[in-house]
Amino acid sequence: MKTQLYIVFLLISISSFAQNEKLTIDFQPSFLENSKLIIKNVSNKYSVTLQTEYFTEKCPLPDTLFDDLEVFLKGYNFAKKGSIDTMAQKKVIENGDTVVHYQSIIGLDGINVYGKFVKNNKIKTFKFWSPNKVDLNSDLIEILFKIMYRQFKNQKTINYLEQLEQYFDFGLGLRKLQDNPLMYKLYGSISANERNELYKFFDSLPVNKKVYIDMSNFNDMGTMFDKDFLDLSESHKLISWTNCSESAKNTLKRAKIKRNRYK
Repeated sequence: MKTQLYIVFLLISISSFAQNEKLTIDFQPSFLENSKLIIKNVSNKYSVTLQTEYFTEKCPLPDTLFDDLEVFLKGYNFAKKGSIDTMAQKKVIENGDTVVHYQSIIGLDGINVYGKFVKNNKIKTFKFWSPNKVDLNSDLIEILFKIMYRQFKNQKTINYLEQLEQYFDFGLGLRKLQDNPLMYKLYGSISANERNELYKFFDSLPVNKKVYIDMSNFNDMGTMFDKDFLDLSESHKLISWTNCSESAKNTLKRAKIKRNRYK
C-alpha cells in the first residue's frame, strides 16, 4: 500500500513540475534603477511581476500572451554577449595563413540584460547588451514590453517602463491615451534619430480639434526641434501641453511657446 501511495505521489509531483516554467529577466540600465521581470507558469496559472527597489507589481498573465513568449523561446539562441561584443569579422591572408580579425565595440551607456529560463528541471541562461533592431534579442524585448504594457496598470510601473524603453530601439516615445478628447503621451527623450517620426506625428494632428499632449514623463530633446514645437503650437491653436514635468516646462519655455499653452 505504501509503495502504491509513493508511486502516485511521485507521478503527481512529476506532472506538477512539468507544468512549472519561469523566465527571469534582470534589466541593468546605465542611468536608471535596475529591475527584475518574472514570468511564471505554475500548474497552468500564469503571472507576471516587475520588481524594483521602489515598487513591485504583480498580475495574472493571459494564456495567449504567454504562448507567444513560449513559442519564441523554443527557437531562441540562449547565448551570453555582454557590453564587449564581437560586431564583425574579416578573413585575411597573412604569411600564407588565413587569419580572422575581429572588430569589437565597448558599450558604456546602454543596458545589460540577464536572463534565466527554467523548464522541466532544465536551466538556460543568456545575456546581451543594448540589442540592435535587427537582432533576435530585440524581438524578445518587444514581446516582453508587449506583455508588460498590456498587463501592468500602476502609474509608477508605466513611468518606469517608458524610461526603460529608451534603452532599446523602439523609436519615438509616443502613445495615444484616448480619442475623446484626443490625447497623446510624449515621453523620454527626442533625438535626431526620431526626427521623421516626430514630423509624421505632428503632421497627423488635426488643426480644428482639441488635442492634449501629456508630457509628465518627458526628459528632453535637441535644440534642433525647438522651432518645430513652436511652429506646431502656432499652427494648431487648440493643442495643449499638459501634466508637464519640470524638464518639459523648461524645454517648452526654451522653444518660446506661450506660457498659457502648457501646464
